[in-house]
Amino acid sequence: IKVSTKGKPEANRDSSVEDIEDIKIGDFSLVFGGGINIGSGNMTVGFDVRYLLGLSSFDDSADEADVKNQVIAIGASIGF
Repeated sequence: IKVSTKGKPEANRDSSVEDIEDIKIGDFSLVFGGGINIGSGNMTVGFDVRYLLGLSSFDDSADEADVKNQVIAIGASIGF
């Protein structure tokens, strides 16, 4: 679900942040990942890694470029 549409252009090495228009409000992705929990009793520590592969283009402009998401997410958790 689209929450924000801001980005930094990389072509001209400019550090300004711009609003990006012509983006669809949703995206379909496949998610691959795994994790591990270490510990015993009430205290555990967990680590996980996920890879999200976009299946649909989120470009909604007139030229219809094939722009898809690719995300690597790393997480850690503590349970008690």
